[in-house]
Amino acid sequence: MLRWTISCLLILFSALVIVANIQTVLRGWRDKKSAESLVVIVGGLLGAIGLRTVPVHGLRRWWWIPLVLDIGCGVSLLGMAWESLRSYLGSRTSP
Repeated sequence: MLRWTISCLLILFSALVIVANIQTVLRGWRDKKSAESLVVIVGGLLGAIGLRTVPVHGLRRWWWIPLVLDIGCGVSLLGMAWESLRSYLGSRTSP
């Protein structure tokens, strides 16, 4: 019973963070501002842990879904890596 409770709480909190991250990005696009206050990695990571520990074997193999759905996790990390690479390459070509 404790394992169910912990898994469900992790998945619920993860879903709340993922939805909040999506709303933040959509609001930023609508208002033409940068997306502020994304909780990077937290939603995806908690969801992955929650699905990995749920006592239903069939659900465990879907642990990676929250990591993909969480904008603060996947897309933000890719964006940061892209900007870092651009900055690095730009500094190498400057005199």
